[in-house]
Amino acid sequence: MEGGIGMSRRMSKSEARLLGGLVSLGLVVGLPIYLLHELVQSVGWPTLVGSVSALILFCLVVSAVSRSVEAARIRAELEARRAELQRKYASEAIVGRIINGDVWQGQTAEQLRDSLGPPVDVDERVLKSKTRHVWKYRPIGTRRFSLRVTLEKDAVVGWDDKS
Repeated sequence: MEGGIGMSRRMSKSEARLLGGLVSLGLVVGLPIYLLHELVQSVGWPTLVGSVSALILFCLVVSAVSRSVEAARIRAELEARRAELQRKYASEAIVGRIINGDVWQGQTAEQLRDSLGPPVDVDERVLKSKTRHVWKYRPIGTRRFSLRVTLEKDAVVGWDDKS
């Protein structure tokens, strides 16, 4: 007896997934609504609204304090770095350029490292009278960099910035 009463057909995988998704959606949407309804029934709207408002206010205050503490920490780190560089180079102009992350002709390798950090990669070419290093920064792909700084005798002689 095909298709008769009492006979049920098997559910396909896609139908089972759809049914599972609907059940999950029902739980995701329905359960919070049910829990909110039960909470309102037990404590009342004024208490619930007051509690939620207090919780939101508390979260905002904690967030503002955290941001303030983080900003103070960053300022202290910057001031400490500036003081360290000032002791090292004794020139406010050089310290300012290093803090800004600048590259300039005649800059020493140590100043470049303080300005941009260690290079991602270094190429070395030995010529007859000198050795040329190319420090590579800011990778933009495999073996591709947006900044290449050329040094000879540990001093910057040029750079190519593609950013």
